[in-house]
Amino acid sequence: MVFMLMAGSGGPVRAAEYPPHQKLPENYIRLWAHRDNNLNRIDDVIEQIIENAELVKHRKASFVISEENENVQGSFIVNFTRRINENDMENFFKMVGKSNVFKFQRVNAVSIRNVDPRLVENMSRLDGVEIIELQQRVHSLLDVSARAVKARPSIEYSGVWDEFGVDGAGVNIAILDTGVDDEHESLSGKYVAGVDCTGPTDLEFNPNDQSPHDVFHGTHAAGIAMGTGGAGEVYRGIAPGAGLIDVRVLNEKGEGTSESVIRGIEWCIANKDRYNIRILSMSLGSDFNSNGGDAQSQAVNAAVEAGIVVVAAAGNDGEDGYISSPGAADNAITVGALFDHNTVNQGDDTVASYSNRGPRLDDGDLDQSDELKPDLTAPGTYIWSAKGSNTTASNSYHQLSGTSMAVPHITGVVALMLQTNPNLTPSDVKQMLRETAEARGLPYDPGLSDKYNVGFGWGIVDARAAVQRALGEAGNPDFTISEEDISFSDNSPVEGQRVLITAAVHNLGNLDGTCDVAFYRQDTGVSFLRKVRGVSVKAGGVSEVKVPVTSPSPGVYGIFVKIENGNPSENNTVNNQASTKMSVGPRPTSPDLTLTEYDIYFGGRLATVRQIPPGLVKFSKPGHSSAQGIQTPLSRLRKNLAISARVQNVGETDAYCDLGFYVDSEIPENLIENFRGVSVPAAGENWFSVTWEVPEDIEGEHSIFLTIEDVLPGDDDPLNNKANKSISFPTTITTGDIAVAPDDITFSDNSPNAGEGVDIRVTVWNVGVVDVKNVKIAVYIDNVPTAVGTIPLIEQNSENSTSISWNAEEGSHQVGVLVTVEGMQESNYGNNTASAYISVGAADIFRRVILIAVILIGVVTSAGVLFFVRQRLS
Repeated sequence: MVFMLMAGSGGPVRAAEYPPHQKLPENYIRLWAHRDNNLNRIDDVIEQIIENAELVKHRKASFVISEENENVQGSFIVNFTRRINENDMENFFKMVGKSNVFKFQRVNAVSIRNVDPRLVENMSRLDGVEIIELQQRVHSLLDVSARAVKARPSIEYSGVWDEFGVDGAGVNIAILDTGVDDEHESLSGKYVAGVDCTGPTDLEFNPNDQSPHDVFHGTHAAGIAMGTGGAGEVYRGIAPGAGLIDVRVLNEKGEGTSESVIRGIEWCIANKDRYNIRILSMSLGSDFNSNGGDAQSQAVNAAVEAGIVVVAAAGNDGEDGYISSPGAADNAITVGALFDHNTVNQGDDTVASYSNRGPRLDDGDLDQSDELKPDLTAPGTYIWSAKGSNTTASNSYHQLSGTSMAVPHITGVVALMLQTNPNLTPSDVKQMLRETAEARGLPYDPGLSDKYNVGFGWGIVDARAAVQRALGEAGNPDFTISEEDISFSDNSPVEGQRVLITAAVHNLGNLDGTCDVAFYRQDTGVSFLRKVRGVSVKAGGVSEVKVPVTSPSPGVYGIFVKIENGNPSENNTVNNQASTKMSVGPRPTSPDLTLTEYDIYFGGRLATVRQIPPGLVKFSKPGHSSAQGIQTPLSRLRKNLAISARVQNVGETDAYCDLGFYVDSEIPENLIENFRGVSVPAAGENWFSVTWEVPEDIEGEHSIFLTIEDVLPGDDDPLNNKANKSISFPTTITTGDIAVAPDDITFSDNSPNAGEGVDIRVTVWNVGVVDVKNVKIAVYIDNVPTAVGTIPLIEQNSENSTSISWNAEEGSHQVGVLVTVEGMQESNYGNNTASAYISVGAADIFRRVILIAVILIGVVTSAGVLFFVRQRLS
């Protein structure tokens, strides 16, 4: 990273133009507390260098002294607690000039280049600023080693190349380094695409063009990961069939900046699908110890969330409790280096003296496991690999040492795993590598892990075991979740906004199973949110669990997800919890309309909808059931499908908008209905409903899309103005099929008081092709079985009803209905449940008193009449 301090001349900094530091939200998790001891939102290192210009000599890649006027200039990363808007950018342009500002796309941060460091005081006072960090200086940190990790066969070990027939083919690896000499004999023919991020703008190379050459470091790393070894194949890499994505983020001296690295990462994310980028290999590190909160680490996390495996170096400082960025990122696979003593047998391997040891600095969240770094170790000392050339094609090889050399060993193993099982997620890969590694050394904390050691991590990489695990040869369910498996329907919500939290639960074993998934929020304490029970996850598969929450007051919160009660039981539960952070901003003054999948409801006689979240309750929100998709009847039986949408305005200004309902895609011919100029009140919501006459020829899987457009007087965040929900239409019905929908549940009194009798009337439809008898209706109040009724007969293509009495209790209640026919096979069980809601008031004491009085008067009157009659008779 290149920074320059201005210690000499220059105009005065007018701090009075900017407001004083605004107090951070009370519940804010300060990721940068370890580097901001005075809590002024300025990296302490910046202040130290401002106060002592002599330190510039020791941080010359971070600060530069101008040869013309001896001023010191610096480059910085300004991190925000929220998304960055146009006003923020205008403030920076006014302060330092447009050419000195670069806004990142995947992290809430801005790069400030070559400015007077005294300006950081003003920058720190801008609204939304979390911390101004020193733009870090980044620098570049096989014949025996390929056999030692059990990729290549040897006398001691069988290798995965021969045993499993994999060599990384079909997997493209991005080498973020000094550039790669793709004309070297070991790398010839591998080049797919490349980009140079070391200049002021990204310079992309055509895949058919020659890629940028380097000063050997990037070529050496690429050779370890994917080199063919040339004609002799002596120095063959771990995954010789993999393809090369050449991402230059370091200059010819092996030096770079946080900005160049983040730009390289963001380029890979943007081009992931275009070039099939599956892995980022980062044999580089920075100057400072990190807890994973820096912008560089956050960019790594964003890449992993996008589905890319990131392998990064632990660093070459040889220190304990010291992991530099980007290896400090929560979601990175962080690699330490071994000294293999030039032998294949791993028995004599030791952690290299220069390799950094863990654990990482604490980031203050609930998840202690993300501090357990490094994750793995691999050979890194005296490693032979390709030697690049800036002039002619080369066939030379040389030795280098460092965690830079260990990283591509792991990178190559990951490529072998992804070729074996392309469906693996980054969290799957990381967990498999940990579990299959050969453990060494004493455990750091057996309560957290019985394998993790501060030097070896979870152990020495074992390519054969990892690839075998990727094939799914485990004998139990193995539920796992990681930070990148937790996502939000809006990554920058504001106070009061409905947000869907999605947790992707993986089963790495070869046995199907079920589990419970609990959600928590960390603020001043730990708050329980929701628990989804009985989530089914197939072997080698993944199930998404969704829960809706309302965003709390502004701040940064920890969202903690825990897998519980695995059935059948798991052998490994270390990977059963993960956490991430949710940044909540204040309500914008302008309108901010939002939609989520949760805000779309389907009704109508025979429509049922995927429950959100699945398994949360026996009966979910109105219009929802436990079905895995909406089932509607055939054309000859179809009713109109009611679609309702709830649009929320989390801004502080009333809004007007158009709202379009579409099927399958947002094109004019697929429009169902378009509302124009409808209003949504500030800090409120509005409901919109349409009735869709389902075409007779529609069948199979479809989606209903909703789009908010033309918001007046403008929308603060248009990215959350769309949502869709899947729907399925069966192609045939050949058996009986009974169904119930939410509007088939009615009450004799919609606003009863406690103690009053209420008749619950349930209408059941028969959409099958045979008559059905003895239909059982089970009523559940708040998921508790309450009453059972029976309908003797429902003829095909008709309905029938029954009423069930209930003694109302005070409160809001969910009334669920389950309809079944004993011994009958149905074509669709997804429409057998529905629910409705009823609010019951407190007992009406006055009414009871009047009733008792009437009864007493009646008794007294009756007694008087009886006495009178008796008197007359006597």
